[in-house]
Amino acid sequence: DADGIMLNEEDTPTIPYEYDHVSSYDETCGTFGLQDFQLPNSQCPKTFVCNIDNTQSTDVMTMSTFAGCVNSMDCAMLDGMTTNYGGQNFKYGGSSDIALFLYQMIPHHRNAVNMAKALLKSGKANCVPPVGDEEKSVECRLEPIVRSIINVQNRQIQKMADQLYNTGATLTSTCDVSRKDTSPISGDGKRGRLKDISENLCIELAGRSLKWEICDEKKQSQVWRFKYKENGKHFGNLSSGHDESKCVKAPTHYNTHQRLKVYDCRDKRKQKWEYAGDEVYTVNKDGRYMYGKHGKIKEGADVVLVKRPVSLDFLQVS
Repeated sequence: DADGIMLNEEDTPTIPYEYDHVSSYDETCGTFGLQDFQLPNSQCPKTFVCNIDNTQSTDVMTMSTFAGCVNSMDCAMLDGMTTNYGGQNFKYGGSSDIALFLYQMIPHHRNAVNMAKALLKSGKANCVPPVGDEEKSVECRLEPIVRSIINVQNRQIQKMADQLYNTGATLTSTCDVSRKDTSPISGDGKRGRLKDISENLCIELAGRSLKWEICDEKKQSQVWRFKYKENGKHFGNLSSGHDESKCVKAPTHYNTHQRLKVYDCRDKRKQKWEYAGDEVYTVNKDGRYMYGKHGKIKEGADVVLVKRPVSLDFLQVS
């Protein structure tokens, strides 16, 4: 009641659904439903927002934080708009074309709503007009547009979902189209962290073994170096930044799922590697190979799906 006293201690009547809960990540962004779409993500490219100048910030969030939120929104929209076409059993009219339109438009609208809410959260669209002249303020012109996007498109989302329900179609019909899942090196190519695209994982030195661990900028055991550079290419021994006497050596026999290990750098056999954009290859007369991840090989692909616990195996490039 008005005094904050609980009127009924029992949860009656029973509500046939769970309350939505906003994640801590969405609280930061001012959004909803983005927790699972932070980059890197196997359904999305490395980034949607490029060349971030993080010299400006507000009391609420830095530019890199806002860019991260927008990256997650776009990833969520891309995932949501990757949909099946057909295969629905319509009961009350409707068609596959209409269903596809709705499957595409709903995540598109959700992205617009989240983007508008994030802009309001950043404080950059607050109407604080110049003294005595509100008409010249971009913020004062933009804020009602942003709030209108939230109100109007949220209502449209509800109406479109109702149309799917009324035709007997499922409310979603997404399909997975994973992007190429290799292990690039972050940094300047000569020195950096070997990172997994689909997860926030880095290769870490663990004795004579290599393993995937959550990336930690403070861990030198996750830093690797190439010794040489020629014609714009970085190559040579792939040595640990934690202990430069330790190098990764390719196995003697190049079999799929052959485990990679760390050896003394003085043992030069099979220790030459090359960084080529997104992939790290061995350099040898038998051809090029790259890092893979333990798991099941997808048919017709040269990548390996991640399974936990994750270790480093060897995978031939097709």
